[in-house]
Amino acid sequence: MLTITSYFGFLLVALTITSA
Repeated sequence: MLTITSYFGFLLVALTITSA
């Protein structure tokens, strides 16, 4: 489950950078 959380966190950061 920790791996999925880390993946979601990375995805969220990537989305924020792309939106910026």
